[in-house]
Amino acid sequence: LRERLGHHGDTLRGGVAEEGVVLLADLAGYSRICATLVDRDVRSAEEIGGFLNRLAGPMAECIAEHGGSVLSFVGDATIAVWAAPDPETAAEVAARAVACGLALQRLVGAQQDPLLGPVWLKVAVDAGPIWVADVGLGAAQRHLHAAGPILEAMPELGTLAEPGEVAIPLPLGERIGKAVTGTARGDALIVSGVALPSRPLPPPRPAPGSEQHVTPST
Repeated sequence: LRERLGHHGDTLRGGVAEEGVVLLADLAGYSRICATLVDRDVRSAEEIGGFLNRLAGPMAECIAEHGGSVLSFVGDATIAVWAAPDPETAAEVAARAVACGLALQRLVGAQQDPLLGPVWLKVAVDAGPIWVADVGLGAAQRHLHAAGPILEAMPELGTLAEPGEVAIPLPLGERIGKAVTGTARGDALIVSGVALPSRPLPPPRPAPGSEQHVTPST
């Protein structure tokens, strides 16, 4: 995604509309974790930041391995995006994001902390139009901001996932098709597995009319 956004140059300041896939990974029991670290004398409050930082690196690597880009780490939540401008490969891009969610669960679940015990994520994945802009911290410090209906709905979708689960909307499950398996729960599909093709995705190409220069409303 960052490579694609780089092609927009200065127009990214005004914002770019892009079809994409968004993943939200929320650390389950964050309040309990903070309380445990603060209340016990063996750990200081600063260890909370250290704990999150120890997770951030491996999670970012896992997301990149699945073709995604980390948009932000916000407290106990990680937001990642995949560009999906080509309708012919959009379902496969979504499947890779879902597979990433499952991989993140395995990755974080393997982190054993003597005080905290097992650590789990609640993961939600959805696809649709997103608006991305460089809100600017200087040429060497690009800071991307994203908005759109799917991002606004992600927290509610995430509540349908229990710790250790990945939830996607039922319509997205239908778009991905037989590659994804799971169990319906309300309006979501709780994913149990994803079958990905062995071939890598081709470089994304813009679909006609899928990109436009936009200016955010004030």
